[in-house]
Amino acid sequence: MHLFFTDVQKVRKVGEIPGLDAVELCGLLARWAPAVGTPIVLSESMTPVEPLCSWFRELSLDRRSVKTMRAYAYTVVMLLRFLLARGANLASATEAHLQEFRRWRLDDAEQTIGEAAWDRDAAAIGCLYDFMARQGIVERRQWRSAGRGRRSLSTGVGRDLRVRHMELEQYLFLRGVGFGGLAPGAGLDEGFRGWRPHRNRAACELALLAGMRIQEWSTVLLPELGLLDGGRPRAAELELGACAKFGHPRTVYVPADAVDVFDPYLLLERPEIVEKAQPTLRRRHRDLFVVSRLEADGAKVRGMLDGGMVTRSIREMDPRLRRIAVRETGDGLDPLALFVGTGGRMLTASGWDRVRWAA
Repeated sequence: MHLFFTDVQKVRKVGEIPGLDAVELCGLLARWAPAVGTPIVLSESMTPVEPLCSWFRELSLDRRSVKTMRAYAYTVVMLLRFLLARGANLASATEAHLQEFRRWRLDDAEQTIGEAAWDRDAAAIGCLYDFMARQGIVERRQWRSAGRGRRSLSTGVGRDLRVRHMELEQYLFLRGVGFGGLAPGAGLDEGFRGWRPHRNRAACELALLAGMRIQEWSTVLLPELGLLDGGRPRAAELELGACAKFGHPRTVYVPADAVDVFDPYLLLERPEIVEKAQPTLRRRHRDLFVVSRLEADGAKVRGMLDGGMVTRSIREMDPRLRRIAVRETGDGLDPLALFVGTGGRMLTASGWDRVRWAA
């Protein structure tokens, strides 16, 4: 079996496809292009492996995140290989087979996993068998309930977050010293090992004062805060949509104190980052969402994406689209993202994790 993940951009870069001319390829992609990151499992003869491919397509149509689909794909492909090695398949697997797979993952595999990771695997397997039951491939899930709604396939261990709260003085010390490059005595730390302290301090303040989760504040765009073309609001209201947890829309108030902290970053650091990123952005021009104008009082953007002119609601733009959104200013390409890093790209959650651990 071979596991792949769809990426229309890579197909466009290939150019000529045997048996298809450029016009036919564009028409095919326009009609049938799957969502970016959709897993596809092919057999040795390069035919789709069912019901996995149909299940993955349903996940993509349900707008599951690329990260979730990728994790589910690795789990179920591993399960299928485990079953085939024992003369079974997804449809014929019994509860004993799945319990053996669980024990193998936890205790016997070359690289075992912990119970928290297994519970994520169990969620993927449960989602797959729910799909198979809806399709009539199996009658029901292959395992029994363990009572109180808990399935015997998962560990059932509760994992409440353990949060240690910081006092205000501790937070200010972390923001100024860890993220901001100051010495403990408030002087400049010339040996500061961090990077872009004004950006990192601004991100800290936005996260704290607005109460947003990392996927929410790290994907904020300049027009959402009224910061394009020299705009400088005292405060802002942000309408979250696709980047909110579970995609549930809500309104976030960004107070003036948070906006004030943006100034050193926007005036000093961000222009330098964007200027150095111009060669990279120009090389990737065809892969970007190049915005030509704002519409509906800044609530929508219109620009070139995948060779066609499109209009998108900013609130409904997911993190992937936000990461490639840039504006043609005449002097170069300017990312729409508020917080950018090397190459002019919006930082990912793992990128912010590195900043946090360094602080």
